[in-house]
Amino acid sequence: MGKGTKKDQSYVNMKADMMRQVTNDLNEFVREIHMDLSTDPGPTPVLTGFMASHWKAGTRPIRTTDTKEGTKWDMETTKMSDRIVLKSGSPIIDPVYFIKERFKINQKIYIGNTAEYTSFALGPPGEPTFGSRRNGIPPYVQGKLKAKVTKVFTDKKPRINVASGQSTAAFGREGYTVDYSKL
Repeated sequence: MGKGTKKDQSYVNMKADMMRQVTNDLNEFVREIHMDLSTDPGPTPVLTGFMASHWKAGTRPIRTTDTKEGTKWDMETTKMSDRIVLKSGSPIIDPVYFIKERFKINQKIYIGNTAEYTSFALGPPGEPTFGSRRNGIPPYVQGKLKAKVTKVFTDKKPRINVASGQSTAAFGREGYTVDYSKL
């Protein structure tokens, strides 16, 4: 059979249908992660709700530039025993960034938090800080995220790399380097 026959056309349609399904699965996956991170209880440490409200997804690295000063999340806290708690009221979780773009396969997608204190709140293990005691992100990535990949991607499993650490750049390079782990 030559080009333009029914057999060739069905292959083109099948390939287009499969690409559409994988793209839909990818976008569902990103939206589910965004929703998981923006809820309480969830993996994000919550004191005022500012951090849980400031998750963002996009095709560019996420910058940590948002401050809570002067916003509804600028609440007074106090220290009780070894914990920091709100003086009054409850955390406010009200997502600020919504996913508007449609992601495509073979595109780098970044999911991150815009709160300026993100690195402190997610804190390194070791000396307990507010974040390192309540940070549920590592167990979320290692457990629920893997299960979500299996649930959402029904036809073909994607290659997903998750940022697993950040350090200052090596000699001769400025900025930070990010280490990735395969999921």
